[in-house]
Amino acid sequence: MRDAERRLTQARERLAQAEDAAAAQPYRSDPRVFMRETVTEDVEALERKTTGKKGRAAYRFLLDRAVELAASEVQGLHDDRAAAEHEREHGVEACRAAVDRAVADLEEARATEERVRLAEQSARQGLSVLVDKLTAPGA
Repeated sequence: MRDAERRLTQARERLAQAEDAAAAQPYRSDPRVFMRETVTEDVEALERKTTGKKGRAAYRFLLDRAVELAASEVQGLHDDRAAAEHEREHGVEACRAAVDRAVADLEEARATEERVRLAEQSARQGLSVLVDKLTAPGA
């Protein structure tokens, strides 16, 4: 019973922490949106270059930006997967589910404790009946 109560308390504390963390998390814009737009603009700018020298310089610049964007896209995928995994395991909904499981476990422990108490009570009643029979005159 105490173990179930302890688990429920811990689950509620983790839920409160998860809710606080979710509420305190500031808005974060995705820099890749701007990077994608910049690469698109660089391609358009390359189309307007009039000399080969300017074209080559613009292409090198575009290539650097495209590589930077590609690396950012891959890192973003990994970061998004890690964040989703963290949310599944430690997010607010996961903590709420843990609290629900802990509440159910506590209710089950209380019901078991009641059944144990009733079994003990039956044993005590049986002992009382036996004592009465053995101490009765003529036994």
